[in-house]
Order: sequence, then C-alpha cells, then structure tokens
Amino acid sequence: MSTKISFNLPDYSLVLKNATTATLDEAGSAIQDEVQKFDGFKNVKENEYKRKVMYYPDKKQVIANADYSAALEYGTKPHVIEPKSAKFLHFKKDGKDVFAKIVHHPGTKPLAIMRNAALKVQKQVGGMFINNFKNNLGKYRIK
Repeated sequence: MSTKISFNLPDYSLVLKNATTATLDEAGSAIQDEVQKFDGFKNVKENEYKRKVMYYPDKKQVIANADYSAALEYGTKPHVIEPKSAKFLHFKKDGKDVFAKIVHHPGTKPLAIMRNAALKVQKQVGGMFINNFKNNLGKYRIK
C-alpha cells in the first residue's frame, strides 16, 4: 500500500508583504519615538515641534507638522524680520522685554532631528524585517 504525503508551501508573497508592512509601521513609530527623545531644544516652541511629529500608517510617512519644521531641520540663512500687522516686534532677550521695528536675524544652524532619527532607525530595520518575516511565516505551519 502506497501513501502519498503532500503539503502546501506558504504563500511567500503574502508573508513578504505582511512582513514589509509590519516593518514599515514599526520603523515609522520608532522614528517618531526617536524625535520625541531629542533633548536639544531651548524653548517651548521647539518642544512643541516634537509633539507635532507624527507617523501616519496609512501613508507610511513620518511628518513634522509644525510650520517651522523645515527651519529646525535644515537651518536658516541670515534674514530680516519685520512686523506684519503690529508696529513693533516684541520678544524677550536675557529675560527682558525687547521692542523693535526690525530684527536682523543671524540665521540658525540645522538640527537634522528627523534625519538623525531616521538614520538611527535605519540601522535596526534589517532586524525588524527578519523578526516580522519569521512571525508571519510562523502563521503558516505545516500540518
């Protein structure tokens, strides 16, 4: 009496797709977490930036939503600041109120917050993918 044994191989394309999706989600969340760990800010406005960095799983994107995100990331060149609606600019310098009609801002150095966070997480992506691939492959145990 002859008995044949057969089994179906896992759908590797589905395993790869699921592992890739899980890895992108894990990496996106990790980048957001890394940005929120950044502690080089000096004021409240810059700390608000960290709260506005979000990972959007549906888009697979990490986005810095603050209006000044590009200025923090890439820095700014020296520029002139003038009031738009008021007669004077008002800010504090060394704890004292300052009023000015015009300010010659020296520019800012780039902080590269998002880029540094992405580079740090990039080093971990291979391990994330391997774990996610193994987890998804484990769902297709041979019976």
